[in-house]
Amino acid sequence: MTHPTQESAISPSSDREASSSTPSSSSKRPWLIGLGIILLLVGGGVGWRWWMSSQAGGGAPEGMMMPGGGLPVQLETVERSPIEESSEFIGNLESRNSVSLRPEIEGRVVEIYAEPGQQVEAGTPIVQLSPDELQSDLASLLADINSARAIRASSASEVDALIADRVAAVAEVDLQQEEFNRASALVEEGAFPQQQLDLAARNLDSAIAQLNALDRRIDSARANLAESEAALERAQADAASANARLQDTVVVAPFNGTLGDIPVKVGDFVSQGDLLTSVTQDQTLELRLSVPIERRPLMRNGLPVELVDTQGTTLRQGQVSFIAPQVEPGAQTVLAKASFSNGDRRLLDGQSVRARMIWNQENGILIPTEAIARIAGQTFVYIAVAPPPSEDGSEGPALIAQQRQVTLGSIQGNRYQVLEGLEPGEQLIVSGILNLSDGVPIMPEEQEAAEEAPPAPEANK
Repeated sequence: MTHPTQESAISPSSDREASSSTPSSSSKRPWLIGLGIILLLVGGGVGWRWWMSSQAGGGAPEGMMMPGGGLPVQLETVERSPIEESSEFIGNLESRNSVSLRPEIEGRVVEIYAEPGQQVEAGTPIVQLSPDELQSDLASLLADINSARAIRASSASEVDALIADRVAAVAEVDLQQEEFNRASALVEEGAFPQQQLDLAARNLDSAIAQLNALDRRIDSARANLAESEAALERAQADAASANARLQDTVVVAPFNGTLGDIPVKVGDFVSQGDLLTSVTQDQTLELRLSVPIERRPLMRNGLPVELVDTQGTTLRQGQVSFIAPQVEPGAQTVLAKASFSNGDRRLLDGQSVRARMIWNQENGILIPTEAIARIAGQTFVYIAVAPPPSEDGSEGPALIAQQRQVTLGSIQGNRYQVLEGLEPGEQLIVSGILNLSDGVPIMPEEQEAAEEAPPAPEANK
């Protein structure tokens, strides 16, 4: 006799055991697909909520945060600094004094005392030409001077002697005049015969004749003396000229400066006018600037001018020293010259340079170009501020980034002038601004370095 109830109880159990021990592939695939869909939906929701939070100022990805909970940034304190209104020019430097040295006479180069590029002072010998022939000429002329001096001395002695003789002749004339006058009176009284008067008259005429002869000799001696003096002067002039030509055999520097190239060498024969070298006074150099005529009302002597490199860095400072009173023809510009001290001689005569003429200076705020963000045609910066206190009293970040709209002016070098939006003393964020948004926690890099620095080693016990 069979028992249906027991059979029905045993059959389901054995079916489940068979099913669990050997599952089929068709029953397993739908369960896996469903699980994957659920995980995708959950992960997408989390990612969407994080992206919305970051767009609302919730911060940057955790991988960019410092261990202290902020983005690493560099800060710069906003300060007022000089802002210039200026114009740039290109010009050539030139020396106030520059001369080419050429010989005044012809001759052979026997010695060169200096080197090209050497710094020399006024009167420094540079080139020596052969002086032999000129020295011989000068010796002959000096002998002529000595001869002329002897002749002059002899003529002067003769004049002096004749003048002494004339003094005696004048005395004799005076004496004979007195004798004539006395004889004349006595003859009139009858005390002397007429013969005595005639004798006195002859003696007087003889004394006067001798005096006249001495005067003629004195005139002749004085003429000879004047001629000998003229001959002496000519000899002295010839000797001075020969001595000057002899001095010209040594070519010297006319003023302090720097020597140029010396194209001649010892043994070369040079003629008058051949180039020996050049001397350039380079302690002070001038820069010629052609300034647009509309800028003429702003120009004045003493206006600052700076030499700058291609990056705008100031290399040398000078000032306007000359302003032309007329316009340069055809250019409608005004010539100005700026003087620059060149004690270190780093500037060169003829050097092409870039110059900046500063029209006006005032104080303002300048910020680096890398601190500026541009969004929808507007300009923004980020400043570091303390966050507001949290509502629940929990401790938040020390600093956060605050977005600030600014109005920019002109650019000066790699910095922009800020006309509105910033005040001195504020902390400007100058790095990493592409990763910032309003309210993001930040950490200055100085703090980062302090936190990451290893502890100091303990002293040896």
